[in-house]
Amino acid sequence: MPLGSKYGIIADIHANLRALNVALDCLKETGVQEILCLGDLMGFGSQPNECIDALKGKPHVHCVAGRMDRDVSREDTGSSSEKYAQLLRSARDGLSPSNARYLRELPETLVIDETFVLVHGSLVKGEPFILSPTEISRNLDAMEREYPKQRICFFGNTHIPVVVSDADNWRMTFFGRPYQ
Repeated sequence: MPLGSKYGIIADIHANLRALNVALDCLKETGVQEILCLGDLMGFGSQPNECIDALKGKPHVHCVAGRMDRDVSREDTGSSSEKYAQLLRSARDGLSPSNARYLRELPETLVIDETFVLVHGSLVKGEPFILSPTEISRNLDAMEREYPKQRICFFGNTHIPVVVSDADNWRMTFFGRPYQ
């Protein structure tokens, strides 16, 4: 895929087919050629199979596993929340065998065009959310160490649009406003 392609980014679908279809239609209307999916196809919505089917096997869709995708794929989630464990059991029971296999086979990280790195939660193991300057610094260090040729990493999981730049002094922006 050429670097000149137009990319669209989706994440945290959480089995909400209606929202996924709206996002995919919007991306198509704007001429997006490649879709980068940052994981969590599974979740609280009622249509996990349909969401997975809308994305899997498409050569222009590049997807990494989210936390819920991985948890649904495992029998023991390690969760202390019975409500979360029940949600996962219900989702697992409703998945088709091919979609369960698809989730198990999703990579945790993915490099696209030798330019972008995709990850759901964090490049630092055991750090599921990036919500503080300390976590951002650790991820910038991990990016330099593990992906020295790539300059851009897309993260899902926080449900908050943020841009972080490491130019001289990094900055973090929420919805276009500087964050201190």
